[in-house]
Amino acid sequence: MLGGGYICILRREVASFFYAPIAYVVGVAFLALNGLSFWALMRALSDPTLPAHPGAVLRSFFGGTMLHWLVVFALVALLSMRSVAEDRRSGLWEAMLTTRVSVCTVLMAKWSALLVFYVLLWLPTVAFIAILNLYIPDGSSMDMGPILAAYIGVVGIGAALLAVGVAFSVSTENQVVAAVGCFSVLLAWLMACEVDLLPGAWHLRLGLEAAARGEVRLDSSLTVLTVAVVALAAAVAVAAHGRRVRWPGWTRTALLLSIFGSFSSLASRHNRSLDLSSGKLNTLEEATLVMLAELDADLELTVVRPKEQVFDPVFDELVRLLGRMQDVQPRLSVTEIDPLAAPEDVARWSYELAIRAEDFASGGAILVQRGQRRRSIDLLAMASFTADDLGIGSLAELRAEAAVREAIAEVVEQSRETLCSSTGHGELSGSKETSSFGSWSAIVERLQREGILLRSLRAIDSPSLKGCDALVLMGPGDALSPSAVLALQAYREEGGDLLLALRSQPISGGDVSERGAGLSMLLEQASMRVENAVVVDPAGEIELAPAWLTYEGYGDHPIVLDFHQRRATIWQTPWALRATTDAAHVLVEASAEGWGELSIELLHSSGGYEKNPGDIESRAVALATESEQGGRLVLFGSAEAFADTWSERGIGGNERLLISSIYWALHRDRLSFEAGGAGKRPERIRLLMSSIELRNAFIWCVLVGPAALALLGAFLWWWRRREP
Repeated sequence: MLGGGYICILRREVASFFYAPIAYVVGVAFLALNGLSFWALMRALSDPTLPAHPGAVLRSFFGGTMLHWLVVFALVALLSMRSVAEDRRSGLWEAMLTTRVSVCTVLMAKWSALLVFYVLLWLPTVAFIAILNLYIPDGSSMDMGPILAAYIGVVGIGAALLAVGVAFSVSTENQVVAAVGCFSVLLAWLMACEVDLLPGAWHLRLGLEAAARGEVRLDSSLTVLTVAVVALAAAVAVAAHGRRVRWPGWTRTALLLSIFGSFSSLASRHNRSLDLSSGKLNTLEEATLVMLAELDADLELTVVRPKEQVFDPVFDELVRLLGRMQDVQPRLSVTEIDPLAAPEDVARWSYELAIRAEDFASGGAILVQRGQRRRSIDLLAMASFTADDLGIGSLAELRAEAAVREAIAEVVEQSRETLCSSTGHGELSGSKETSSFGSWSAIVERLQREGILLRSLRAIDSPSLKGCDALVLMGPGDALSPSAVLALQAYREEGGDLLLALRSQPISGGDVSERGAGLSMLLEQASMRVENAVVVDPAGEIELAPAWLTYEGYGDHPIVLDFHQRRATIWQTPWALRATTDAAHVLVEASAEGWGELSIELLHSSGGYEKNPGDIESRAVALATESEQGGRLVLFGSAEAFADTWSERGIGGNERLLISSIYWALHRDRLSFEAGGAGKRPERIRLLMSSIELRNAFIWCVLVGPAALALLGAFLWWWRRREP
């Protein structure tokens, strides 16, 4: 039991700080540097050229810079150096030990006094929160949970560091040696963490940053407790050296280190945390926890870091998210790569995403892989961006958790959908042994890698359509027979899903007006019509005229939601399509300068064209609809757009479009194609401050606060001098 001796020594030690000049010198320097750091944060938050800072507003203030840790280490070393060393030099230490007060009680009282004064030095920084509230725009507010967690982290880490300082102070009579030794050991601890020589639970900076985000981690808390208990036990062992004790001090220290070290190691393997943020930004959703608990496969997750630093907040959150997922499920392995160091991988992955390699490297992505099955998640699937109060683009919503969860579920999904492909009507070949018309084997191979079963149908009839989750007609060159058309109509009436891509050239066995391969009636029932015209677009014309490309001509539909201004698709003489009712949605269309060219024979023979009064305004080349029975239908004006020739040229937008459409037809909607999506909204704080207000904030934070503490110290020194 500590008893009355503990209280007496504690009061004496706390009072001594208010009379020691060194305490005020250290305190003034500490407040001035903290005030300068806070003012720099205010200047960044009020800079109209920078985006609003996402996440906890004071995250960078608490432990975000090396300066913070150097100041804290210096403060701890200077405060603790005299706690025992001065008493040993003056002989007071031996006098205290001749009383009935034990060594443990004396050291606990001195450590507690140091912690009290340390907390008092941090107390004035609470005023910074009030200053922030003065300049936050109306309608915005700070999340107080992360701020509370940050102060808990500051006090906890401070308690552990001060215990180390007491251990050094008790080991020498020289205060300078004690201060230098303490500072050196703490700095070595920090450096070892930064170069990953110590486990993550021992990482000082990351532990405090997590607290500043509102996450009080069990492993970090146990590590701090372990350091504090073991350091104090070591201090007791040093102080009791040569004295008669019932239980040798070093044996006790080793035992405590073993016990608490085991607890800390166990916590790091099965980590738990207390999330104090209002939006639970640091907590995995229940759906994610259930999915991870049921995971029975090893997965590789590769994070491609973006070159553009403006996207770093998204990927910082992503890496933390993956770390939390690894804590729950160790079968996940996470690797980070730099796109500049792996250009070949970037080129290959950017093709799969159908994004230009430059855009892919700038925005980054994450790849989820199990064996040959892979899912790619790009930036727009993980986050959305909106303008802040000053009209500057800023992170608005994080959807990374839902995106990763969806990708993992798809990769490990054991059930395989069956995609039927018609081959008996002169369609594109699904194998590399191309027909005279061409092949779409590159897309077929990718679908097979992603777990979709493909079945070829030589004839279309009701028995053959049984077991088909969706049917693809990839550019039929012959008109379907009446029996095949009836089978397809029955298939659609039962909710069957169909994807139809038309051959650009008129089909055989019919005149130019028969463009729908005999399915005109079925398309009319689905609110679609194929016009007797070919879509051309001079604004997007490329070398292979009359072919054209578009980056912007995409509709508001799940299939193409992440295509707008991101992915290019190329179209060479596609048939013009028309949505006859609102039930059909436009997926892709030419620009406003495009039109439906009626001179089809001239267009195919010479490639020359110009808009004439008789041409039509229909510009759509891809449509999609869903029936009341739930059956989905996608119609493309050109099957040649998905031939291997485009894949061989490294143009991935068309391939991505077809795969996205097949996924949608299979009701395998991927989150990256869904509007919105479940996400978390991080705190975004923007300060509205003029240059004069910034100057006044500098005066109050950097000058007035420290000056007030200096005046208090001078007054107490004068008061003591005048006492008789």
